[in-house]
Amino acid sequence: MSFLKHHFKVSFRSFFIFLWESPTLMTWGSFLTRSLSAVLVLPLVLRSFQEEEITLWLMFAQIISLQLLVDMGFTPTFARLIAYAKGGIRDIIPFLNPKNKDENTTITTDSEPNWELIGQIRIVMQKVYTYMTLISFGLLLTVGTYFVYEPIQRMQSKSMHGWIAWGMIVFTSLFYLRGNQYSACLQGINQVATLRRWEVLVAMGGIVSSLVVLLADGGLLGMVIASQVWVILGIGLNYWLSNKYIPKVIVQEGISSQTMFLLIWQKAWRSGVGVLISFGTLRFASLYIGGGVDSAQAAMFLLGLRIVEMLNEFAQAPVYSKLPRLAKLYAERNLGVMMGVAKQGMTRSHWIFVGAFIVSGLVGNFALAFIGSKTQFPQIHEWCILGLAYFFQRFGAMHLHLFSTTNQIIWHKVNGITGLIFLIIFFLTYQYFPIYSYAIALLSSSLLFYAWYCAYRTYKEFNLQWWSFEKTVALAPFLLLLIFTSLAFAGYLSFLE
Repeated sequence: MSFLKHHFKVSFRSFFIFLWESPTLMTWGSFLTRSLSAVLVLPLVLRSFQEEEITLWLMFAQIISLQLLVDMGFTPTFARLIAYAKGGIRDIIPFLNPKNKDENTTITTDSEPNWELIGQIRIVMQKVYTYMTLISFGLLLTVGTYFVYEPIQRMQSKSMHGWIAWGMIVFTSLFYLRGNQYSACLQGINQVATLRRWEVLVAMGGIVSSLVVLLADGGLLGMVIASQVWVILGIGLNYWLSNKYIPKVIVQEGISSQTMFLLIWQKAWRSGVGVLISFGTLRFASLYIGGGVDSAQAAMFLLGLRIVEMLNEFAQAPVYSKLPRLAKLYAERNLGVMMGVAKQGMTRSHWIFVGAFIVSGLVGNFALAFIGSKTQFPQIHEWCILGLAYFFQRFGAMHLHLFSTTNQIIWHKVNGITGLIFLIIFFLTYQYFPIYSYAIALLSSSLLFYAWYCAYRTYKEFNLQWWSFEKTVALAPFLLLLIFTSLAFAGYLSFLE
């Protein structure tokens, strides 16, 4: 009996350690915890706030994410380069110029991490993120203020609270991008599980604080202050973790910071322009709709968009948590294992998104009615178009990230064409279907170019056949989503409205 008891304890401890150390599970945990705000905090916001406050709260979330545009693609680039150095490379030049690299190039025989090279990269990162922080602060102070002006004025007697809340967000922007710097370091050295564990704790702290504020009737201002305090705390924790896991080294004479910056800039600006165009056009369109229609429609649209984006973020975990490992496998030329890891992650990502999306569509209206929400769930037709649009957008994005592990960055070209298509279709449809225009434009731009072209570059780079790859990865979840959409447009799901 004692033997069985001991065996059970050992097995339970091993299982717990497996969960605790798994990057994918911890990433899921991080996304899930942050998504709990949709289950715990958002319902109280929808029940307690007026429509004008709900619209402003959701617009704040959209604008805060605009700070990612200032990143200019540096975070994924730095994380990838640190992963290469962690894999043992001694010369970073071939990885910054993949087209000039010999096909048989491998990492050096010394497989120990190159901490000195990581130290050189971090010196460059400190300078880059200081400049990006100043740019972010300036953009929020000007462009951000322009977009929130009208929604804040609609609050009338509470407009002063709105302006103070906005000031708190602008102030926090002075620290926000620093978190990306330390996060890139931790991802690069493959401490993803550690990073995500702390994100779970910080997110839980933010949720508890928000609930306390809502129950105490602290209003929009109290909610913003509570959330931004935890943002700053999370940045401090990432700083502590990055210094804990990366040893301090004396950087010897080597590539100068200026030379390394110029080499990294050659890759980062392509990613950055790509993010600016793709993410920027989507945020511009959402804010354009939010400020251009009445409060009820704006709140309904922004709520649906917020929910689908949270589902999208949660579904990214199986792929995005593996990006540092994929970069390391590519540096080692272990392409067989690399494709296996990528394929498994993509399959799980598709199924998680489609499953969560369908469940949300089925229970959304009932859940909002149950909590007494002042905002309705999007109409089922709009919801389905939005789901198809994000499915194909994510399909292309996962292939683009996989292709980018080669350090051949084409984001600026791909997203430039995609963004142009999106804006043309968005403005053509907005005057007739303002609430539907976002989803229609995103779906059209993905189908016309983004999804198939990103996949094509991956297939070509890694010698893959699209049918043999996608028949077990994307086909089944896509068919399930297509059936759900067909039932909605055929009228069989009208009871949901």
